[in-house]
Amino acid sequence: MTLTADLSSTHEPPARHQHPAKRWVLVAGLLQLVALGLAYSRLLGHPGRYLIVDHYDGAKSYFSLATFLRQPLSQGLLEHGQNYPYGEYIFFTDIAPLVSVPLHALVQVVPTLAPYGLYLFDCFFLGGLLLSTLLLADMMRRLGLPAWLLLLLSVTLPWVGPQTFRLSVGHLALSYTPAVLGPLWLLQGLYAAWRAGQHTGRWWLGLGAGVVAAAWIHFYFLGVLGTWLGFFLLLWVGREAWAGRAWRPWRAGAWHCWRR
Repeated sequence: MTLTADLSSTHEPPARHQHPAKRWVLVAGLLQLVALGLAYSRLLGHPGRYLIVDHYDGAKSYFSLATFLRQPLSQGLLEHGQNYPYGEYIFFTDIAPLVSVPLHALVQVVPTLAPYGLYLFDCFFLGGLLLSTLLLADMMRRLGLPAWLLLLLSVTLPWVGPQTFRLSVGHLALSYTPAVLGPLWLLQGLYAAWRAGQHTGRWWLGLGAGVVAAAWIHFYFLGVLGTWLGFFLLLWVGREAWAGRAWRPWRAGAWHCWRR
């Protein structure tokens, strides 16, 4: 019910406040860049020499990734550093196929990048903190929050969220908060477009793509997102049915946008 209440108040601020509000989103991003630079200066400033974590599941994940990146592309999605002699599919090794598969191709095509494969992998997940800040700031902009509160929450929340703490034990894929915030940002935009009577097809397509992308970061995200998205949509449809409002115009709008 809380999610429904929050999103039901989603609106775009008045036109005269649009540009200043968007400016604060960029300011929040710059502040987060500074925070990342201070917190991970050694790792970011010395490519290939440091890792986010060197113990627990992190050590296993890095070993799996390092093995996978050194294999020829013909080996497919099997990582041969584990489960000898059969290998292990990368979906079960916590190395985020959405990242590791393109990274594998990159270091094979450009061999000089091979020593920096783990560094690029780490940079992707640290960049998730920056992307989380931008997503949060834009969601709060839509809600019309004051600039000081937008900056405070969008910069600090990515650091104190329960997912971020997984970095300390090496659950890198599960620490990627944009996997959850991205679909939430899309759902907020979808609901706002629906309330404004606009076509919603592109938002539905984006939401579906966001859920698939999150699942390719870590398959657990499919269950997490499926649960809360399912509850929200169930409450949304149920509320409209209870009020006796027809859903046909909503379906027609989505279909019209798809055909365009």
